[in-house]
Amino acid sequence: MLFLHHWIKAGISSRILQRSENRNATSTARPFNRAQARRASSAGFTLAELIVVIGIVLTMSALTGPAIRSLSGAGTVNKASEDLARTVELARSHAMANQTYVRLCISDEVADTVVMLPIFSADGTLDADTAADMSDVKKWPAMNMPLILSQFSMDDTINATAPSTTTDQLPSASNIAMVRRLVRGFGTDAAGLRFNKFIQFNPNGEARIDKGITARYIKLALNKTKGYGKKDNAFIVRLSGVNGTINVLRKENGLPN
Repeated sequence: MLFLHHWIKAGISSRILQRSENRNATSTARPFNRAQARRASSAGFTLAELIVVIGIVLTMSALTGPAIRSLSGAGTVNKASEDLARTVELARSHAMANQTYVRLCISDEVADTVVMLPIFSADGTLDADTAADMSDVKKWPAMNMPLILSQFSMDDTINATAPSTTTDQLPSASNIAMVRRLVRGFGTDAAGLRFNKFIQFNPNGEARIDKGITARYIKLALNKTKGYGKKDNAFIVRLSGVNGTINVLRKENGLPN
């Protein structure tokens, strides 16, 4: 019986000691666990919250999807017009900054694609002015990478009414000789892509179609050829040959619908 008494007493003492140690450990770890719990609750979502968020996203997608799809085509046209206007401005700026001649060479040899390659006179003159000279990348280096407008075509018959562009000069009427230049991925001729439309900038920034005469206005008219009716998304980049002013004309300027 005495043995049983000591065994029970030892067991009770051991349990009391174990509980005390557990209490101390819990008391020590509790601040960390509480802080950790606060971080976990602030960083995550409950299942109910996730379901609500997913429901909102699906609803908004259903409402805005058609609007986004209807604007995607117009956005492509807007980007093309901005890229073209920027390319023209960069060509003019390069001519003035480097006191040289820059020629914006334009090709629509590839169906539904307009390629624009700005090149400049390496010696700053027009002494090397033949087609062979312009094919020489040492005499007429490329100013930068070509601008490639896929799913677009040039159309000189497109005109605006406000302002009227019917008397504007056209790059297709240039007296600069046709030239071939290599553009990776384009053209079937080993000599390169055919460029037969030009705008020339002199060191003063004046733009010309005819090499000897500064143009009053130059018209670059393009139309999106894929996914739209004829002239349904046309635009004009209009350049003042005298002061370099560039305007982008759209339907609100009287272009055909």
